[in-house]
Amino acid sequence: MRVDTPPRETVSREDEPFLTASVEPAPEPIPPPRRQWLVQRTGPLWDRGRVFELAPEIDHGTLGRSLAATWRVADQGISRLHAALVRKPRRGILLVDLAAPEGTFVNDAKVEGELLLMDGDRIRLGESLELEYLEGPPPPESEERVWLRRMGWALAGLGGTLVLLLLRLF
Repeated sequence: MRVDTPPRETVSREDEPFLTASVEPAPEPIPPPRRQWLVQRTGPLWDRGRVFELAPEIDHGTLGRSLAATWRVADQGISRLHAALVRKPRRGILLVDLAAPEGTFVNDAKVEGELLLMDGDRIRLGESLELEYLEGPPPPESEERVWLRRMGWALAGLGGTLVLLLLRLF
């Protein structure tokens, strides 16, 4: 059963000053900071294409083969703590050479002290390890790493099958 309701009252904009107040446009939002990445370009097959994120909450970290390094790379040709990356507000990421005897290079120029990294810079630690510094969206995974991951899953499945067969035999 329908109940009749009285008509609603209309409000005039002139009667309510808060309805006619001018509204300032909202300020443009501050864009989020660009994400930074290091991509390993050389080294053992299983490490090529490896991506290291320079997370925004990390102000500084180290590159090297030590377990204490923030970004660990498995290469005997570099120092345990080879170089440091330092985030400077309103400037960017600085690469700091930690006086490694093998040397730190950016675009084939030796780094003496610190150097501001730019998108696309090639960082070489020692003679053989090369990384690329990128800004923006996550870089795609290299084909070698995709292939190795698939092989790892296949081998893990094969290993599990062999274990099950051996358990049934004994």
